[in-house]
Amino acid sequence: MNATRDRPTVPIVAHARGDGYDEAFTDVAEISLTHYWNWTGFPVVALPSGVGRRSGLPVSISLIGRPDSDWDLLAWGAALQAMLGTVTP
Repeated sequence: MNATRDRPTVPIVAHARGDGYDEAFTDVAEISLTHYWNWTGFPVVALPSGVGRRSGLPVSISLIGRPDSDWDLLAWGAALQAMLGTVTP
């Protein structure tokens, strides 16, 4: 498994939490760096990993696997979460 460091999952600062999306197709920035994985069949596991030291915003880790490696990727994600522990909101 290759690691890519310091790559954001989304190119924007998270919006304030709310009731959901007000209008369809307003989330382009939120998916702009992740939709390619979905289109190409690469499975992705995202884990909350804490809160940013400077921003105070939630941060996460995304693991991207090879096509058809869903179960292996889930195992890696479970192992990583066991190492990181559960993040308290």
